[in-house]
Amino acid sequence: MNRKLTVSRMWTKRGIQQYFSLLQLSKEFWDFEIDAHILIDDWSYSDDWTIEIEKLNNPHREGFPMSVTLYTKEDLKNWYHEKNYIDKDLFDSLKGFLHIYHLLLYFYLYIEKGVDYLISYDDDVVFNRRISGDLNEIDGLIVNKTPFIIEEENFPISDKSMMVKLSKYFNRDLTSDYYKNNIRGTGANAGFMGIETSSIFSSYKDNFTGLISLFNFKSPKLKSIDEPYHYSDEILFNTQEQSFLSIMLHCFSTKEIFKLGGELGYFFDTPIQESVNKSKLIHFTGDRKYDPIFPKMVIDFLKSHGHNNITPDWFYY
Repeated sequence: MNRKLTVSRMWTKRGIQQYFSLLQLSKEFWDFEIDAHILIDDWSYSDDWTIEIEKLNNPHREGFPMSVTLYTKEDLKNWYHEKNYIDKDLFDSLKGFLHIYHLLLYFYLYIEKGVDYLISYDDDVVFNRRISGDLNEIDGLIVNKTPFIIEEENFPISDKSMMVKLSKYFNRDLTSDYYKNNIRGTGANAGFMGIETSSIFSSYKDNFTGLISLFNFKSPKLKSIDEPYHYSDEILFNTQEQSFLSIMLHCFSTKEIFKLGGELGYFFDTPIQESVNKSKLIHFTGDRKYDPIFPKMVIDFLKSHGHNNITPDWFYY
C-alpha cells in the first residue's frame, strides 16, 4: 500500500511558523513517509528555528522517514533555463505574481521527479485538534491519490477567474465540464489541495510558455490614474493560481474530485472564531494570520511538543 505523502508550496522564510508547519505535518501524518518540497522566498532570514527545520529532515523519524528539500528561486530558474522551458529573462519577469512560483515548483516536481500526486500546503494552515484528533478522510485520499479540494462555500468566485482564458487555450468552453463536476459552483482554495499533477500539466509539457501566457503579472494596484482600481480586480488577480488548479482538476482529472466541506467538518471561509469552534482545518489567509488566535494556536502546539520556553513575543510574521 502506498504510504507516501508529497507536499509542496512556496513559503516566505525559514522561521517559527514554517517549523510549526513541518512539525504539525510530521505529527498528523505520522504513519506516512513524508516528502516535502518547499520553495523559500526569502533566504536571508535565519535563526534558531532555521536549525530546528533542518533537524526535521529525518530518515529515522518514528514510524516512517521524512525528507525536507528546500529550494531557492535561483534553483528553479536554472532548471527551467537548462531544460529550455523558459529563459532566465522571462523567469525574472514573473515576480509580479508571486503565486506563479507554486506552479513552477509543481511542474518541476512533475517533470524532474516524476511526482504524479501532491498536496499543496501553505505555512498558515492549522490542523485544529480542538475539533478532531486526526484527519482520517485525508489519509484515505492520499493513499488512493485522489484529487480533493476544500470548498469555499461563501466565496464561489475564488476559483473562476481563469475560466475564459483556459477555454480559449483549449479552444472550447470549459464551463459545462467544470460545473458537471462542481454542480454547486463552490470555490476552491489552493492552500490545502490534493493535486493530480498529470491532469494539470500534461497539456503544457510541450508548450510551457503557453501556460505562462495565461497569467497576468501586473497587479491591478499598479494601474494608472486613468485605470481605476477596483477590489474585484484584486480578487481576480490574486486567485489566478487557485483558479487555474481548480478548473484544470475539475475538467481534466482522471478521478472524481473529492469535496471536503461543512458536512465533514471543513470550513475554509468562515470567520476565525467560528472556524476555531467547528472546523478541522483552519487557513489563516491574508490578514487573518494577524489575529492573535493564530500565534496562540502555533505556540500551544509547539509547547505540547517540548518547546516549553516560547512566549508570544517570539512569534513573528
